[in-house]
Amino acid sequence: MNAAEAVIAKFGDPAVLARIIGKGPSTISYWRKVGMIPAKWQAALMTYAGEMSISLSADDFIAARPAQLSTVNSAEPKLPEFPKATHWGDSGGWANSDRPISGKSA
Repeated sequence: MNAAEAVIAKFGDPAVLARIIGKGPSTISYWRKVGMIPAKWQAALMTYAGEMSISLSADDFIAARPAQLSTVNSAEPKLPEFPKATHWGDSGGWANSDRPISGKSA
């Protein structure tokens, strides 16, 4: 469950939340799809939640808390191997040596 789904669930039903904010159900569906509620709606939702005695805090709008983050491989990404030049001006076979470089003639 993403952050938007969790907040929407606190209000009970997406259709109810859509009526509360005066928007169509497609707005709430979009929030669920993208997993977040736009900042411009967050304060209003917190106000509505307070009026309806729904427990809602700013933390509820955050997508993932540190404890929820999955472990990511922290190893350095492997970069592609490029041919090594052996002397100045040598492309190491990577570039076409017959083409002029920077407009200079060969």
